[in-house]
Amino acid sequence: PPVSEPTPPPPTTRSQDTRRSKDDEAAQREEELRKRREEVERQRRELEDRRKQEEESEAKRKREEEEKRKREEDEKKKRPSIDEDDLRNY
Repeated sequence: PPVSEPTPPPPTTRSQDTRRSKDDEAAQREEELRKRREEVERQRRELEDRRKQEEESEAKRKREEEEKRKREEDEKKKRPSIDEDDLRNY
């Protein structure tokens, strides 16, 4: 018996095929662009968060240094230095 050919799909015009594939390509490009924009936005937010954390920890470090310096100055004011004691004794 003769081998039956698979039935071909209904004929479409070349312009229909071209338009469909161009639409598919455009949709695919749009999706890739959207994903890329989301990734860039996510990275930007991460960098912004990291920068804020670094600024906050730097500000905290400076505050602590300033408080320590003030405490040390106050301590010096409370107790006279050895030189001042020596001068008083004369």
